[in-house]
Amino acid sequence: MLNLNCCHNLYLEKFFPGEYEYTIYSSCMNQEKGIYYYTTYGNPEVHAVDMHKTDLDGKELTSYKLQKDLQFHFDNWCNNRN
Repeated sequence: MLNLNCCHNLYLEKFFPGEYEYTIYSSCMNQEKGIYYYTTYGNPEVHAVDMHKTDLDGKELTSYKLQKDLQFHFDNWCNNRN
């Protein structure tokens, strides 16, 4: 059984007349493996960051490029289609 801390959400804080609240991101952390998972409002793909592969004791902030474009992965796609 996985030990997960889940569903941390950041909501839009400013409300304007006629606009709706939405979730900017959702995330979970697998504490056993040290992997942080997240999805964003603009890209519902699940992204993962292995915390053991980053310098957690460093003095510099570590950041990763935000993946904005949704990609499709075809599990049964082949190059020899007729």
